[in-house]
Amino acid sequence: MSTALSGRDEITLKTTVLTTGNDSVAKDAYRTGTALCPTFDQTWSDGTAANCAQKHYHDALTIAAGGSTTIDLSSVESGFTKVRRIVLRLRSPAAGVKIVVGNAASNPFAPWLSTVTVTEDVAGVLYRRSEVDGWSVSGSAKNIKIANPGGSQVIVDVSIVGY
Repeated sequence: MSTALSGRDEITLKTTVLTTGNDSVAKDAYRTGTALCPTFDQTWSDGTAANCAQKHYHDALTIAAGGSTTIDLSSVESGFTKVRRIVLRLRSPAAGVKIVVGNAASNPFAPWLSTVTVTEDVAGVLYRRSEVDGWSVSGSAKNIKIANPGGSQVIVDVSIVGY
């Protein structure tokens, strides 16, 4: 049995600012789909060319207080060769709660960071994509470490697209 991947990433933003004073009310709206902020989306087709993918990994990871987990990209979904998009979402953001991404103990993968030992704090959503070139997964760059430095358990939603 063969499978084909297709999909669409779409981010919608809408911010409304209401200013009152001097007996007047001014309202300003900022949203995607306007000249100020064009629509932000990405359509995925099946394949390995630009804007294509063949594999999708998703999971809800529970990480204990002070703990961490590592995703081995060479073993999930029969192994990724390239990653086109990664989304990490802290399911219940709160003051002082975050995850730390990067600096895996061995074979670290975080190509959007400047070096393999650099980390990135995420207090909400991390969204990275390289829809044309993708990021190569290899024996020396395959592990995504997600750490929880806080004092309570967190749930992290993970979605990775590639081939």
